[in-house]
Amino acid sequence: MKCKKVIIVINIIIIMASLIEQIEMLDKQKFDLLEKIKVDEERNRKDGYTLERLEACNKGSDKRRNQLAKNRKNRGIEETSELIMISHTNHRFDIILEIFKKQDSRIQELEEIIRNK
Repeated sequence: MKCKKVIIVINIIIIMASLIEQIEMLDKQKFDLLEKIKVDEERNRKDGYTLERLEACNKGSDKRRNQLAKNRKNRGIEETSELIMISHTNHRFDIILEIFKKQDSRIQELEEIIRNK
C-alpha cells in the first residue's frame, strides 16, 4: 500500500513538472507573440506615414487656425499662443511638404530607371 502511494506521489510530481514546463513554454510563446504584435503595430503605424496623411494633418491645422481666429473675433481676445504657433509653422510646413513631394517624385523616377535596366 505504501509503495502505491509513493508511486502516485511520484506520478503527481512528474505531472506537475511537466505542467510547469508547459506553462514556461507558453509564457515564452506569449512573450514572443506580444513582441511580434508590437513590431507589427509599429510597422503599420509607420506605413501610415504618407504625404497624403501629412497634407491632411496640415489641413487640420488650417481648420484649427480658423476656429481660433473666429473665437478670437467673437470674444474680442488677443491672439492665443496656439494660433501664433500655427501661423508661424504653417509656412515652414508647406515648404517641407513640397520638398518631400519632390523627393518622392525623384525616388519614383529612379526606381523606374532601375526597373527598366
